[in-house]
Amino acid sequence: MYRSGKHAEAVEYLSRAVERDPANAEYQCHLGVLFWVLCERGNAALCFQRAIELLPDYIEAHNHLGAVLTAEGRLEEAVSHYDHALRFNPDFADAHNNLGATLTKLGRLDAAIHHCQTALRLKPDNADAHNNLGIALKRQDGPEAAIAEYREAVRINPNHAEAHKNLGAALGELRRMDEATISYGEALRVKPDFLAAKMGLVGQCQNMCQWEEIEQRSAQIKVLVR
Repeated sequence: MYRSGKHAEAVEYLSRAVERDPANAEYQCHLGVLFWVLCERGNAALCFQRAIELLPDYIEAHNHLGAVLTAEGRLEEAVSHYDHALRFNPDFADAHNNLGATLTKLGRLDAAIHHCQTALRLKPDNADAHNNLGIALKRQDGPEAAIAEYREAVRINPNHAEAHKNLGAALGELRRMDEATISYGEALRVKPDFLAAKMGLVGQCQNMCQWEEIEQRSAQIKVLVR
């Protein structure tokens, strides 16, 4: 049920399981993941917090709660949960990756790069970690430093819309307009309503004086931001 995409039904099923066994930290954590998938951050955070109260060293719950806190902009709190998870399992690749992304948002770039690289040492085929490393490298050393990581992310996962968009932005900054346009187009192939990719593509079209394309994309953006 969970893996088939029937998330609402899975929430109902797991909620009943939690009612029957409220002291089961694993049930709480799995329910939190479902709420996160459904974009119900408040409910997700409550479930992860309950899981941690029941099992203080539950590293998956700390990692998931860190992701919720990062999404809410509570970055230092998120860092503390990732750190807690990594104290108990230094080889927890997903926590390294999430910590790296959060540290980038905080501007702590050396540490961010270290954690993203550690995530990739532990799990080399992690497209998200390549994308996050690219973001940190771009902020530290400029767009040229990031391109290889973005390319690797989309090689591993051709449907990684964020990495396609980031690659387009980096190529655009380097005035590699044709390549940037292709990358933005790939982002929109994966996610047709991706506003940041559409805005980036409009910028590339302006630079290339493709006025008909600009008019078409601008009309689409107006629909999205209404």
